[in-house]
Amino acid sequence: INAEYMGGLAASFAGNAAPFYLVALLLLLDALVVLATGPPPDRPQSVCLQAPVPGRPAGQRESEITKGCRLMRDSDVLCVNVLLFAANAGMTSLQPILPLHVEQHLGYQQLGQGMLWAVMTFTYLVVRPLAGVLSDRVPKWSVTAVGVVSLSLGLFLVGLRPRLATLVAGVCGVGTGVALVTTPCMPLLGMVYSLTDIATSFGMIIGPLAGSAASRYMSFEGSCNSFSLACMLCIRCCHHLRHLSPSRPHTPDSIPSTSKFDPTTSPHQSADQNPNMCAGTGKAGSWSA
Repeated sequence: INAEYMGGLAASFAGNAAPFYLVALLLLLDALVVLATGPPPDRPQSVCLQAPVPGRPAGQRESEITKGCRLMRDSDVLCVNVLLFAANAGMTSLQPILPLHVEQHLGYQQLGQGMLWAVMTFTYLVVRPLAGVLSDRVPKWSVTAVGVVSLSLGLFLVGLRPRLATLVAGVCGVGTGVALVTTPCMPLLGMVYSLTDIATSFGMIIGPLAGSAASRYMSFEGSCNSFSLACMLCIRCCHHLRHLSPSRPHTPDSIPSTSKFDPTTSPHQSADQNPNMCAGTGKAGSWSA
């Protein structure tokens, strides 16, 4: 989250090679900590008892890839991952094209560009906990819908005439939108939360590639408007998820709302009573990395 403006600050004060040296130093420190602490302790292996899948012989284990593809065929899982992908791709699509734009039209060098990304980062960090509070008081799909609108509006403002006010308002809208979309999506997915990492990673990979490709055939304004329209189309996914997140009153004894992916039986049942429960862990089996 902080990489863009930290890289801009390092490059402006210590040269363009400074961010690379900084990353290499952090990786070296991480490796030294791992070597100093030693390998992690062995964890007891738990036996996960899964319910039989139709069309698969009993006793045959299902591969992780097959299980993930089967989960992605569920429309609710697919919609949540599309939202996560769109939010991260919309934000990262600005990384290859925004620095060149502000340098050509506003004359901002590394320091100014880094501070512009710092505004987006600060907005994201402030809105993220607020989005969690809102998700407990209103339906989660409405929070994600507001996030999609904020992200689309932010991309549209960034693509307007190169003025500092519109750029700051645009990056604030992008940071707010990403926070409002990503925060409620984890509870919506329930036990298949590991798929969020895949959707987020693909969004961060495809976003810069799409931004670079669009800048070759369209202007900066056209690229931002195209990404804004593409993100706005995801509002249909928010409407599709409206049945997963009923609002609940904020009381001390209230419990988080559960999704259709939670175990169909009581969480207090044993592994013998619940075939989806992992013996020895008290958790239900899920597709996780």
